[in-house]
Amino acid sequence: MTPLSRFYRQYVLKYYSRILIIGASSLVVSISTALPAGIMKYIVDKVLFEKSSYYLFMISIGLVVLFIVKGIFYYIQNYYTAYIGQSVLRQLRNDIYAHINRLPISYFEEKQTGHIMARITSDVVLLQNLIDASIGIASDLLTVAGLVGWIVYIHYQLAFLAFLVIPFIGFIVSKFSQRVRNITRTLQNKVGDITSILNEKISGIRTVKSFSNESVENDRFAVETEENFRIAMKYNKLLAMILPIIEFLNTTGIVIVLSVGGYFVIKPDPGLTPGELISFLTALGMLFTPIKRLTNATTYYQQAYVCIGRIYEIFDEPTEDDNEENAAVLPEIKGKIDFRSVNFKYAKSEGGVFDFNLTVKPGAITAIVGPSGSGKTTLMNLLLRFYKLEQGAIEIDGVNINGVKLKSLRSQIGIVPQDSVLFSGTIFDNILYGNYGASKEDVITAAKMANAHDFIEKFPLGFDTKVGEHGVKLSGGQRQRISIARAILRNPKILILDEATSALDAESETLVKDALDRLMQGRTTFIIAHRLSTIKNAHEIIVLEKGRLAQIGTHDQLIDAGGVYRKLYQTYFEKEPVASGNTVVKQP
Repeated sequence: MTPLSRFYRQYVLKYYSRILIIGASSLVVSISTALPAGIMKYIVDKVLFEKSSYYLFMISIGLVVLFIVKGIFYYIQNYYTAYIGQSVLRQLRNDIYAHINRLPISYFEEKQTGHIMARITSDVVLLQNLIDASIGIASDLLTVAGLVGWIVYIHYQLAFLAFLVIPFIGFIVSKFSQRVRNITRTLQNKVGDITSILNEKISGIRTVKSFSNESVENDRFAVETEENFRIAMKYNKLLAMILPIIEFLNTTGIVIVLSVGGYFVIKPDPGLTPGELISFLTALGMLFTPIKRLTNATTYYQQAYVCIGRIYEIFDEPTEDDNEENAAVLPEIKGKIDFRSVNFKYAKSEGGVFDFNLTVKPGAITAIVGPSGSGKTTLMNLLLRFYKLEQGAIEIDGVNINGVKLKSLRSQIGIVPQDSVLFSGTIFDNILYGNYGASKEDVITAAKMANAHDFIEKFPLGFDTKVGEHGVKLSGGQRQRISIARAILRNPKILILDEATSALDAESETLVKDALDRLMQGRTTFIIAHRLSTIKNAHEIIVLEKGRLAQIGTHDQLIDAGGVYRKLYQTYFEKEPVASGNTVVKQP
């Protein structure tokens, strides 16, 4: 089944009752659209030539009633067409977004953000044209059928001459359609490129400005928009060509009919009244509008064929929870974690984790250190099941995490990253993100424990203060403390601190470290850090090198043993002043 067929079955045909209403309305609209062409025969022959006041009166009344009826059913047709179109787009956007949220992290690492965004924005918008055109096709086909039937009824020989141009029109439409499809695919890909650039540069606007590279970025963006302009103009050139050609062929048919039909009016055999000729020409002229719309529908179909294919590329991507139907719910975690012969390698690099074995006791604080690219964050990503293990197993309290439902696993793990991600909204909303079932009092308590309450209350709106996109209205330390409050509110059994204090100034670091000390109490904690003050009191320090476990022990043991840790200590830690007030955590 093609993506377009899947789309109609999944999203459009379920509105069959409204489609039937549209079909009935379209029939009335089509009849009322085609009737004036037939009425022209009587206006000319009966009113103008025979001077019949009766026909004049009846035709006048009939036309008024006809257009009132047409207006009513045209409204019904358009309203339900818009209803179906907007309903489909709403559901399609929701489904794409929901599916994107279920995709694995690896998908987002391989795809550009702009190309993903283009699927849910510009690709979906182009489908609106197809939906409108598809439902309007019925009305246009009925109108064409009525007008053609009337033309043949009036004079079938003349109709044959008029329709000689149809094969030429069909040939032109078929030739243009494939070219339109190819250009649409290229154009939509370019829209994705531009969206990616915008997203990247707006997110990194501070870097752009700090290096005074505005003009450089302007030039780069101009190159992309120039290419988009070139492709778009190629597309519009095709559209600009096809309609005049069709109109020329249509006009040619009218000229032939006018010439031959005029001759038939003058000559008694095969006979044609002036009213019949005018009615014939009127119907032929009226054919152009629905044929034009049907031609546009062909163009929309080619666009939609590309767009719906791109959308279903996302739907066909396997999600993280594709095989979770029979998975068990992970019981409440006590905190023991076993890494058993864990092996994982990135598809497009040499990095990964290899033959890793470790047992972590409940409530223990484990620091993970190693050179850049040694696998520290990768190991934690495997614990969170952001990546699928190739070999080995990770067990929590004796349960293999690959056999449990993802939500039951991740809901019991909290993470405080180096770069805290805050979403547009209020401070309250961002803390509540950790646990939507929490009360207002719980949020305030979490903020106090994270040393965030005091600075929050200094804002005029307090917890209702808007943080801006990505939390730009807050300092780094403030964002980090809100992130910690979010983790506290989550009340996780396992905690991951990924360089949580590396980018903070001394004052902010002291406040954040104090909050982290509270957060770590009673939880199995992993600390990824380059600061001695952060890791020296860990119960155990594991040292990674090139994805493998190189050393394990306490700080003093590893210093005495020499090796990788001592080199790291001499590189990162030796000259670091140890901040006062660090809490010494006893081995459980």
